[in-house]
Amino acid sequence: MKSSNYSSPAPDLGPVHLNFFSYYGRMLFAMEFLTLLIGYLLVFSFFTVVCICGDHPSCINGPIGWVKRSLTKAFFCLIPKQIVDLGTRFVYYVYQQRNPTMQIVFGILVLSGHAIVVIDIFPILYGIFHDDNHVLVPMLLLFLNLFVFYKLCGADPGEITKDNHGVYSFIYPYDGAIYQKKTICKTCNFSKPARSKHCSVCNRCVHRFDHHCVWTNNCIGALNNHYFLAFLITLIMMCVNGFYMALRSIVSIAQYSGMVDALIMQANGKMTPVTLSALVQHLFMQFPRIIFLMASLSVLSLLMAGFTVYHLYLMFTNQTSNERYKIGSIKNSERCCRKENTEATQSKKPNKRKTLNTRPYNQGFLKNIAQVLFPKNYIEKHKKVSHR
Repeated sequence: MKSSNYSSPAPDLGPVHLNFFSYYGRMLFAMEFLTLLIGYLLVFSFFTVVCICGDHPSCINGPIGWVKRSLTKAFFCLIPKQIVDLGTRFVYYVYQQRNPTMQIVFGILVLSGHAIVVIDIFPILYGIFHDDNHVLVPMLLLFLNLFVFYKLCGADPGEITKDNHGVYSFIYPYDGAIYQKKTICKTCNFSKPARSKHCSVCNRCVHRFDHHCVWTNNCIGALNNHYFLAFLITLIMMCVNGFYMALRSIVSIAQYSGMVDALIMQANGKMTPVTLSALVQHLFMQFPRIIFLMASLSVLSLLMAGFTVYHLYLMFTNQTSNERYKIGSIKNSERCCRKENTEATQSKKPNKRKTLNTRPYNQGFLKNIAQVLFPKNYIEKHKKVSHR
């Protein structure tokens, strides 16, 4: 970090007064700013988890599901019925029908974040670190992420039709638990190949179905799962870089303006060193967009990192989100049956039951990765077998 020997002037940060924090307490009604910030981060985290993992069992049956149901009941009680009906129709349209709503929302969020970078962060960084190139990395990450997003939205996830049904039927065997032979898709009117699922939103059967992604308005399946992973990774890189640039600009302002060494005049007239809470409060008053961007990106980066690690784990073990959900449902069903029949079977000898194989398609670390990264090669190899 440079502290001297630069020709361009630093941005005008305004005078640093000894009592410049005193007015802010009245604006927050004596509530600590960090408390408000933590509350904002918790609310933002909750809605981000719901948007990213809304269909996961933990978001339906776990604590998050309980919060969702509680908020829904409160919403229905407080909001007029006409507005509730309108909101219900809107939610159904967004999540149960193919439409570009969330694609547009994603574009707006990305452009809004970069607008803050251009308007607020670039002037600060170029004013203090004028010799550095602050544009190359964010623009490169933006281009990569939008390019992968475009490919993911338009890519075929592995749609199964009557023409290619024979090929997909030979790729994976039926495990007898998650996927049963002669299971007929009533909509497509053919037997479902192993590891396929009919998407009610897209109205099609998809090979190696993982989930339907509302953000891309497309299913995630065998043929576009590698684009999905690339999209997640580039999105994390973009968020982390944005957080770093925002943090660097805020820290630089605090250091170059002398805020770090400032003193606060207390009510009794005593001068005390500035606290972190007071420093963040003042920086928020001067640069609210940067602080909110930095806070949001920090939470989003952590949540997206966990979501990405989960999908990398699925790739390494040759599983899908749909299969994990089905395995959980089977285990819960078996657990309930055992609990209901405990008294009736106490006098009988327990039957030997086959243990549920939670990874029936695991072929080893490298082969599992190859199936995701090069799906067409794997399909072509089995296509030759099906023609023999």
